[in-house]
Amino acid sequence: MVWARFGSCSVQCSACRRICCEEIGLGVILDHHRSEAGNGANGNGLWYSGSYSEADWLLAWNTLADVFGDHPAVIGADLHNEPHGQATWGDGSATDWAVAAEKAGNLIHQSAADWLIFVEGIGSYEGDNYWWGGNLAGVADR
Repeated sequence: MVWARFGSCSVQCSACRRICCEEIGLGVILDHHRSEAGNGANGNGLWYSGSYSEADWLLAWNTLADVFGDHPAVIGADLHNEPHGQATWGDGSATDWAVAAEKAGNLIHQSAADWLIFVEGIGSYEGDNYWWGGNLAGVADR
């Protein structure tokens, strides 16, 4: 179960924070910052790692959408912080961030239809390097 993945305490604490945000009219965007404990972005730049699969990532988003989809303070999901490194855009490979983001967004909208879905760019597209998460050049080619 995904609760074991990020701990029932963290989900309960998140729920408490969202109630407080609702009371003061603050919108919340949930964010997948990294797949494992640590600082900064994932070392491989991807939304998954050797011990946290893409299926785990999708299950986590599905669970969060189920739990918080009706909560008025939660307004969206930032699918993954700063994809870079091995992340690609539109090549159909296992590292294709465009395909993964579309899968996750569609899954989230099944339970949280009103959420905004935030899809960051990748670090490099067709040799054009930009800041991590900022290169959206591939969107025009999709």
